[in-house]
Amino acid sequence: MAENAVLIYVALAVIGFLAGLTVRLPTLLLVLSLVLLFSILSAVNSGLGVTGTTVTIVCMQTIVQASYFIGLVAKAAIGTHRIPHL
Repeated sequence: MAENAVLIYVALAVIGFLAGLTVRLPTLLLVLSLVLLFSILSAVNSGLGVTGTTVTIVCMQTIVQASYFIGLVAKAAIGTHRIPHL
């Protein structure tokens, strides 16, 4: 179970980072709502209680939002090193 959780968290971080590089806020909101549904389903499927479900939801949302922000910062950093047009 622990290996699956690590893979899920890494996948969420990659999704958030790629979303930060490529999409705008409305698409992030769609991604976050899908992550919310996935985290609720996975927590209920695992048999977690209310506290465990809440922690699962908060962790997954935080991972996606933080990696989205890192993707935005990387996009801004890459965008500042362009060669000017002549």
